[in-house]
Amino acid sequence: MSEDSHDIVLSIFREAFPDRFQRLSASHFPADVITRIREALSTDTRDESEILKNDSIGQHLVEWQRSAAFIVALTLFPEQFSDELIQEEIEFLLLDVPAHIREAARLSGFPDKNIFFDDTQTEKGAVVGP
Repeated sequence: MSEDSHDIVLSIFREAFPDRFQRLSASHFPADVITRIREALSTDTRDESEILKNDSIGQHLVEWQRSAAFIVALTLFPEQFSDELIQEEIEFLLLDVPAHIREAARLSGFPDKNIFFDDTQTEKGAVVGP
């Protein structure tokens, strides 16, 4: 996220959440959120491999919090962002977020499958077969 875009996002959240907006700052590492995710997902707190796996899931889910904050800020105040900033942030989001989501899903045991197309289509949407 560019500094210009991040400054806009922080100013939007500063107005709405003056006591918590700094949690979205680039310098804030949300270890407490990772811990909450790990605790919520861990059914057997004695199984170290489950705990480590769930910790990794939490890490992948919070790794893109700035992109998530950008999308929320853009949704609430689209007029505050230039086309250039939107393009830049969307490009970053599309390069970074899918890998984290796919890895969190894989660690959770979900299949790595694109649900937006079936077996007769390719990734680009072209129909395969007769």
